[in-house]
Amino acid sequence: MVLEPYNLIRYILSKNVLQLDISGCKIMTSELSRPDARNCVVEINIEKKTDKSHEFIAKQPRYFDNESAKFINNERNFYVFANNNNIDSVGALIAFDDYNKVLFLKKRSALEVFTYDSFFKLENEKAFFKVVASNLKTFHDKTKNLTNFGKLLDAYTPFVSIRRLINEFPRLQKHDYSDKPKFTNFYDLISDINYQLKIGEILNKWENECIIHGDFHFKNILHDNNGSVVEFIDFELTGIGDSNWDIACFIHSILVDNEFFRRTRTEVLNQYINIFLLQYPNADKAKIIQFVGIKAIWHCWITLFNEDLDIKIDLIKKLIDYSSGNFEFKFLFPRN
Repeated sequence: MVLEPYNLIRYILSKNVLQLDISGCKIMTSELSRPDARNCVVEINIEKKTDKSHEFIAKQPRYFDNESAKFINNERNFYVFANNNNIDSVGALIAFDDYNKVLFLKKRSALEVFTYDSFFKLENEKAFFKVVASNLKTFHDKTKNLTNFGKLLDAYTPFVSIRRLINEFPRLQKHDYSDKPKFTNFYDLISDINYQLKIGEILNKWENECIIHGDFHFKNILHDNNGSVVEFIDFELTGIGDSNWDIACFIHSILVDNEFFRRTRTEVLNQYINIFLLQYPNADKAKIIQFVGIKAIWHCWITLFNEDLDIKIDLIKKLIDYSSGNFEFKFLFPRN
């Protein structure tokens, strides 16, 4: 059974999952996820006439298969663990329906899900990047000291999927995609033995050091009106891993997102990235840059026929080829 947004609301009301007195309430909902996304994510507000409103986010897989169940169970386990250990910047789990795999998170009324309109309305956009990076670093630092998290989390390392994907490339047949020239270009890159060796070297740099988000990008951030308070959501890919991966995922979201890229000057994008990295003074910059390349490979694979694929292939080459020395992210941007 897959519950679409309106059926999800009916389900909540009929089962009274959140133990709320809903008589005489005004119910408002909006879907936050894309129609083609793996999960249906709905923001819900139950407004009571005589009491404050109840706001929460409901999340459910669109398809009931083992892979989706694994991810949503992993996310549920993490929220329980995070709430029990007072980990900052993580939302509070209200309830979880194991049968239908529905996750309910408390949403603070002052916070909203990141959108480009909400970001560009912030009074100080640079301060927002600093707060996000600072909170992410605190998250990483605190979970390094939690020695029992491996027992509670069904740890999922993002590199497991990426390594499996890389291993599958040699079995692809180029002629099968002769009618798709953009894929052919991507195949040429991944099948190049020199890049295969470089990619393998980068994958071997992975270190399990703390809990990581696993899919850290703009749209998995809640923020207040001035960007001084943030919370992170969507922890289905969380697990024990390398903190540099979260940093790389965030930088990747700056580099490849068309809407953000279109509305922001190159020098400003470069400033945003550097402000973020200042919160990690001891980070291995070369490793982060190469991890961005691995993330870009994964992103290209799942969005193969995107109109900007050739630009992204060029970006991957620059990232994977980077080794050391002074680095400015502005050289990655395909414009002046």
